[in-house]
Amino acid sequence: MFWGKLLGAVFGFAFLNLPGAILGLWLGHRFDKGIQYKNFGYAQDPQQVQLTFFSTVFQAMGHIAKADGRVSENEIQMAKAVMSHMGLSEERRRSAIENFNLGKQPEFDLGECLQEFTQNCGRAPNLMQMFIEIQISAAFADGTLGSDEQRVLEAIAQQIGISNLRLNLLINSVQAQQRYHQSQRQGSAQQPTGMQLADAYQLLCVDASASDKDVKRAYRKMMSQHHPDKLAAKGMPDDMLEVAKEKTQEIQSAWEMIRKQRNIR
Repeated sequence: MFWGKLLGAVFGFAFLNLPGAILGLWLGHRFDKGIQYKNFGYAQDPQQVQLTFFSTVFQAMGHIAKADGRVSENEIQMAKAVMSHMGLSEERRRSAIENFNLGKQPEFDLGECLQEFTQNCGRAPNLMQMFIEIQISAAFADGTLGSDEQRVLEAIAQQIGISNLRLNLLINSVQAQQRYHQSQRQGSAQQPTGMQLADAYQLLCVDASASDKDVKRAYRKMMSQHHPDKLAAKGMPDDMLEVAKEKTQEIQSAWEMIRKQRNIR
């Protein structure tokens, strides 16, 4: 958007010369920003972004859990584990459960829910990616990704502007993160196994055949996308930042494993 700035500068110069052009440029900039927010429905209130992100995470999680017709015990435990991991207060925990149960209802309109979500959070692509990663983790709560859950994930990704190619990369990354996390908890040998290295590459969303430069670029991109401070600045609720912190720790750990194996300095 630049027409406001251009017209403002022209008319300002016509009436008040250079001072008028500067004033017109500033007023035109404010006008362009207003049009941008109106056209794309971007929320300017950080509290509204946080509220929408929080409620949509658990509503979508409930909808995915019910995708195959029933909510398994593993899926319920997954939702509770996410809540516990976030350290939610009792009030916030009740809100999360209410939103999860809302998403399970037959009359729940996922499209309408996601429309409001994109209107409020659409200015922050990293928030959108963090959102879909949480949903992917929820979909794997029972250890597998069923066709119904895959279908819902694809519908969510399409509506929030994530391509199927990117979605599949993120699915592989989340799976690799879960396996990598498990191997780290169990303890590993001094020399990483082939499976651990493969998971480390998938976690970074980069191919094992990539150059050192491309691997380093992928690592930095993943760190930037999941950095808790950056996500907080974009509107991610404070009590959900623990998920991002854990992700960045595992990204860092995966990078260190690859860096040592490749002898990257």
